[in-house]
Amino acid sequence: MLVKDCIDFSKKKSLVSVESDENIQFVYELMKKEGIHHAAVLRNGDLVGLVDYDAILNAVMLSPQHFNSLQAQDIMKTGLHAVDGESTLDNLVLAFNQKTVRALPYYEEGRLVSLVTQTDLLQILSALLKRDQSILDEAEAKGELFMANPVVQRVMNALSGLGI
Repeated sequence: MLVKDCIDFSKKKSLVSVESDENIQFVYELMKKEGIHHAAVLRNGDLVGLVDYDAILNAVMLSPQHFNSLQAQDIMKTGLHAVDGESTLDNLVLAFNQKTVRALPYYEEGRLVSLVTQTDLLQILSALLKRDQSILDEAEAKGELFMANPVVQRVMNALSGLGI
């Protein structure tokens, strides 16, 4: 199943981005105001990393006296795996499992348009479970074990891969 078939990007919040030399205090206030947990970090219009609440918290804990002098580029996560509409859900799960990020940049026609988060993935998996509820009901009626159902196995494997 392809990412573009599972997420309605028109209903997601607008992508929030900051410049790489932006002060961390500003980034934190912007994220708080927008109600988001991740911000894309740009340099000359190109994505160079992501800042999330974990990175900000770590910066405060490790260097509280220097917090106000830090910039987004000082704490951003780099080396991000990007996804696009042709990426599969399996690719998404693998990318989250291999990286220490909870959001991945999403591109359409070479342009950064959004971030795909672990929350998005959980919503997709939940929708798949609901869609396949008839399969689960049929299995239950036949007396099959719930956990032996292939739909349940697929979702459980994805969730365990995310450490949930």
